[in-house]
Amino acid sequence: MDIQNRYPAPPFWKSSLSDIAEAAQAAKLAYVSRLAESAGGREIIMFAYGDKQCFSRTANYNSSCGAKNPLYYADKKDAKPVVFIVGAVHGCELEGIAACLNLIRIAETGMDLRAWV
Repeated sequence: MDIQNRYPAPPFWKSSLSDIAEAAQAAKLAYVSRLAESAGGREIIMFAYGDKQCFSRTANYNSSCGAKNPLYYADKKDAKPVVFIVGAVHGCELEGIAACLNLIRIAETGMDLRAWV
């Protein structure tokens, strides 16, 4: 008997590509978009909450450093705090994906995935 069958994940432990796609389809409060593509050619999905902030950019970061004024890149004096959470930096880090999918469900409904299984 292999370890996966001996210790099955609980039903709220969602981490598959289809689980991510399902969360993206179900999201009502998040702006869902394609962030990037993985080295394996898979779509990396981003869930964003809140309004996008405008930083009045007039230069790229390298140019603003050359000008010795980072405000040319991004004027952040009135910026709101931002949190960027990555579920799985490396392949097979399923616990991070499961945590993010539960966090998204909490943001969307106020309850984690345990309430839905």
